[in-house]
Amino acid sequence: GFILLLLGLFGFVTHSELEQVRRDLDHSREMAAKKELGEAFVRVAEAVRDNLLRLAAWDEVYQQLDMPSYYAYWRNHRLFNAEVLDDSVLDAEVYGRDRESLSRGGESDMPPRLSDLTGTAFITVKDGTPAIVAIAPVHDKTNPRDKLGWVAIRSDFMDILVSQTSFHFLDPTTLALQAEEGEIIPLDSVLDSFTYEMRDIPIIVAARGVIADALVRLGLIVGGLTLILFPLLLHLLGRPLLRISAHLDRLRQSPGGLMLDRSGGVLAVAEIEKIRESLNDYQTRLLDVHESLDQKNQELWTMAHHDALTRVRNRRAFEQDW
Repeated sequence: GFILLLLGLFGFVTHSELEQVRRDLDHSREMAAKKELGEAFVRVAEAVRDNLLRLAAWDEVYQQLDMPSYYAYWRNHRLFNAEVLDDSVLDAEVYGRDRESLSRGGESDMPPRLSDLTGTAFITVKDGTPAIVAIAPVHDKTNPRDKLGWVAIRSDFMDILVSQTSFHFLDPTTLALQAEEGEIIPLDSVLDSFTYEMRDIPIIVAARGVIADALVRLGLIVGGLTLILFPLLLHLLGRPLLRISAHLDRLRQSPGGLMLDRSGGVLAVAEIEKIRESLNDYQTRLLDVHESLDQKNQELWTMAHHDALTRVRNRRAFEQDW
């Protein structure tokens, strides 16, 4: 009876360890999805910035700022047909030195006057659709410190996000922005406003299958083995699983980079080896994603706090430092 109790206790401990492996894998997948979405946001910001800089450097914009009499005609017939802006741009506007729109109350859906967010990028919701709005100054070509006016564009945020990124960890069809109509969300804090569902990853599915198979086989072994084979079970299953558990504890306390060595020797259990290989492979991929996201997050912070053309610090950076 005592030996059977030990066998049952061993089965319970093993089940708990395998469940902990599953939970850790799910947590790693959630973190990877969040990092993947952050990288996608950086690519959206870069695409919007490219449109904005092309518009701000366009010679015809300088002509309109110098002689705005025919701006309404130019806007309707040239602004969106000259292939300066790509198809993701929903609307655009040119503003004078006084930050007033050159349309003067025309058909533009852009703000008639620029706000204090000039020089930054932010997300706003219009008719239930999130759009990214970016604003940049138009500098005098002979005196770059002199601002002749401003340009602003409004782009389809979701269209750029999905078209620029191939998602591996999250399902892009489930992406949704939790924001009210007209709400303004700074680009560097929009990540927390998105909800999404996870996509099944083959490596995770395989690991779950391995865990399920290992649990079934463990039950058969515990029910059929004699007392003579009990020490062998401890050697073949107990030690590798305890090593996996200890490895997961080290991963939670370490920034990463730890790889789990083969522990079964000549009589290695195939299922446990699959878990070990899956953990090592997944850890390597997470490290790559983490390093890439750290770099992109720094670029995103720089873009949000610096002027898009001159690269000097903008109003947001000044307010933060103040």
